Amino acid sequence: MGLVRWIVGAAVKGQLFSSYSMGVVMQTVEVLTVVHKKGAGKTGKGYEMDVCQCILRDGQELSVGELILPKGHAPVVPGLYAAAFKLVRTFEGKVQAAIESIAPVKRPA
Repeated sequence: MGLVRWIVGAAVKGQLFSSYSMGVVMQTVEVLTVVHKKGAGKTGKGYEMDVCQCILRDGQELSVGELILPKGHAPVVPGLYAAAFKLVRTFEGKVQAAIESIAPVKRPA
């Protein structure tokens, strides 16, 4: 986890990037909105999650989509963030990337 803190610390200092190191993928994302969702699944078990609509930046390529924020995350408002991702298994049995940590990025002056 120390590596993630170091990488996020570098991002907070204004470095926009994507990188991969020791199983942690770092990516710069621009959050457009955050939506709190709650309800019950097919089995009736309740859930709550925060989902952000965002732009994923990878060099010159841009993608728009949704990311689920980790439980207990600090408040996220629209802006630029450095996100650390890890692979997780969903309740549907799919493997996908999930945000492990997210920190605001200061834009270069």
